[in-house]
Formats: sequence, structure tokens, C-alpha cells
Amino acid sequence: MVIAIIGVLVALLLPAIQAAREAARRAHCTNNLKQLGLALQNFHGAHNAVPCARWNGGSPSWMALLMPYMEGGNQYALWNLERPYRDPANKAARESTCPVFTCPSRRGPDMLSNDHAMNDPKNNPPGAVGDYAGCHGDSKGASEYDPNARGVVITSKGWGQKHWSSDISFKRITDGLSSTVFCGEKHVVEAEFGFRYGDQSIYNGGEWQSYCRVVGPDFRLGNGPEDGRTEFDYFLRSSGGNSKYPDLWSWIFGSWHPGICQFAMCDGSVQSVSTSIDLETYRRLGVRDDGEAIPGDAFN
Repeated sequence: MVIAIIGVLVALLLPAIQAAREAARRAHCTNNLKQLGLALQNFHGAHNAVPCARWNGGSPSWMALLMPYMEGGNQYALWNLERPYRDPANKAARESTCPVFTCPSRRGPDMLSNDHAMNDPKNNPPGAVGDYAGCHGDSKGASEYDPNARGVVITSKGWGQKHWSSDISFKRITDGLSSTVFCGEKHVVEAEFGFRYGDQSIYNGGEWQSYCRVVGPDFRLGNGPEDGRTEFDYFLRSSGGNSKYPDLWSWIFGSWHPGICQFAMCDGSVQSVSTSIDLETYRRLGVRDDGEAIPGDAFN
């Protein structure tokens, strides 16, 4: 009888314990995004610009540029920015992990990408992975490297230069800093950790979908670790798939926190939205200059 009672009590308490643990993990993730949002403010204060998504096909991504502004100065010093991500001189830099870039509901901070995941270990050597990505806007199928994209984290028009440049400042975010997404949780299918295009190294400027994502009606929010897996499996088995975006999971934002996804806004605040948010409202959040108002119920 005593054993039966203990078993019932454990069964009753276990969901509460799991919920408490997830609440703590979500709070940790919120703090990570807050640090990224504040780093954006500091970066803009120093450069009067936001970091570009990348400025060269093989260069490090915006996440490397942001590191000195979030207590990552020692890691930033490892980079030789005049050499590509894949260059042996940048081995220590690209393998330098940062806890702020990973959500504890999803994985720990020490994971590296799989160098053979895309059958191109020369151009895609292992590097730190992460769970956040910059908002490129509502590309609607345009090139992911489009310097005319309407988000905040976009490819620089001067991307052929050795040194980075940016075409976006706070003045160009005319919809308002508090109403425009800077970065958020990127969707990753559990089975694809460190693989393919959507979860290569967050520093690898050659793999855009690992450090940027897009929003809007064509790019809904991901919802949980298996969302998109069936569609992706079908694409891999077929000659072309049956979807406009057969690898959709690697284009979209999404969280493993039940029912919501968290974003750092351009004013440094952190907001969560429901995974069932109206997709037109969602699109407006990711575009910096469309002049459309954000409904009052957009955020959770």
C-alpha cells in the first residue's frame, strides 16, 4: 500500500517538476536573447550600424562580429577577419563555443557542426552551432543573400570587401525598434543537429540558413522538435519534393518551448509570440520599414 501511494505521488509530482525545469530553461533562453539584444545596442553605439549578416561569401557571420559586445572579446580576438571561416588560421575561433548562443531546452553549449554533413569538409569544417538567428525579413523566395532584404540582419551591399560594412542603422528601422525583430530562436529538427544547411556553424558565412531566418506567410513558425521532419524526409527520398520550400525547417524561426517562440527586438527587449500567431502580423514583426501597425495582441 505504501509503495502504491508513493507511486501515485511521484506520478502527480513529475509533471510539475518537468514544468518547473522547462520554466527555468525558458528563463535562461530569455536571458540569452536579452544579452544579444543589449549587444546590438552596444554595437550600434560603436558603429552607428547593425552587424551585417555577412560581408563575404566565406567570411564569418554577424555572430562573430557581435561577440566583443557581449563579453566575448577574447573569442573575437581569435578571428582573422581577412581570412575565410574555413581558413586554418580561424580553426580556434570557429570552434570557440559560447553559452549565450544555445538554448538549454535544446542542447548544451559545446556542440560542433558535423564536417561531413554536406559532403564538403573543406569548405564546411566543424564550428560552434547555436539556437538563434538574425531576422532577414520576408524574402518570399528571393535569394537568401539579397542585400535589398527588408529585415534587420541582411547581407551588406559591400560584401565583396575584405572588411565588413553595413547598410542598416536604427534610422532605417522606421517601423520602430520595439516593433521589429532583431533575432530569435531558429527552428531545428532534432534529428538534424549540426547537419545540413540549417544547423551548420553559426559563424560560417557560407551557410546563410545557419545564422539567419525569414518570416511571413510562406515561412510559418516551427513548433517542436519534429515539426517539418516528415516533409524533409520526403524531400530527401524524392527527386525534387512537392513543396516550394522542401527544406522549410531550415528557413524558419521556431522554439522547443511549448507553444511559443522568443525574439530579441531591436530596442533590446525580449518578446514571445504564439506559434499560432496570425502570419500577416508575424510578417510585419520581421520587416523594418513597411509602415504597417503591429496589433496589440501580437505578443504573449
